[in-house]
Amino acid sequence: MTKRRRIAFTLIELLVVITIIGILIALLLPAVQAAREAARRLQCSNNLHQLGIAMHGLHTANEVLPPLSPLDNNPNALSQYNRITATGPYQQRIGYTVFTWMLPYIEQQPLFNSCQPFTESRSPPGFNGEALTTPHSTPITAYLCPSEPNLNGPRGYGRGLIDGWGGPTWWGTSNYAANYYIFGNPKQGTVQGSTTFASVYDGLSNTIMFAERYGNCTTSGGAYPVYTSLWCDASSWWRAVFCINNLSRTPTAAGYPPCAMFQTGPDWASQCDASRAQSSHSGIMNVCLCDGSVRSVNGGIAADLWAKVCDPQDGGVVGDW
Repeated sequence: MTKRRRIAFTLIELLVVITIIGILIALLLPAVQAAREAARRLQCSNNLHQLGIAMHGLHTANEVLPPLSPLDNNPNALSQYNRITATGPYQQRIGYTVFTWMLPYIEQQPLFNSCQPFTESRSPPGFNGEALTTPHSTPITAYLCPSEPNLNGPRGYGRGLIDGWGGPTWWGTSNYAANYYIFGNPKQGTVQGSTTFASVYDGLSNTIMFAERYGNCTTSGGAYPVYTSLWCDASSWWRAVFCINNLSRTPTAAGYPPCAMFQTGPDWASQCDASRAQSSHSGIMNVCLCDGSVRSVNGGIAADLWAKVCDPQDGGVVGDW
């Protein structure tokens, strides 16, 4: 009988094949990760565009933009501080923020209805966020960037258990912040603005309306204090706002000081400056302009140019940015 020689890989050949496969995987993984981050950036841009469209719909309906928020929020106390006192269609609501008013325009009408009424006739007059069934405790996809840093906890919630404040533990966060110079009243040094798009003198396409911001931000290694950014609360420390330039997120004087430069990709627990905006994306900040368009701002933009595109009335020449 004829003996047939058995053909097989040698050990060296197997090692070569395994090495080649490992190299291919090593080359492929960064490409996959880059593709995933590109998809997340696109979703983030789409969210901001949705907010821009929503704000234009709200402006058309009421002929004026909503104020950033009341001066403060204490739902168990009736005072001028926890209600909107600016004249107009938003007046007398308790605890409403810019993001509360946008709910019907981002397909969240039932949630908006559950927030009403915020008036003196309700006891307590506002709503609290301690229970997971309350409006404050609802994370909203349109307000969350998919690239938000991993907090080793439920996505879209405040970190009150470790920040010493307690209140925002189960309150919904926002990864997008409103420009104080658009929704506040810097001329009087108050967060209660009454602005129209016609008063954005530098042009809607040259002025930023929304920017990114971390939902939770600290430099203390994840321990107290953690500064949360909530879509649903008017308390000064937790406002989803930028261009106020301080940790308390409360204007200290009238005027338009230069908006603080944003951060790109800082570690939320050790490098995050809560007095300014932050982007979850490496090297860029996604923003929504007042005309509703969205663009990515390079992290290397000059600080004075960033300040110009945040200020709606400085008259500065923006040029190519």
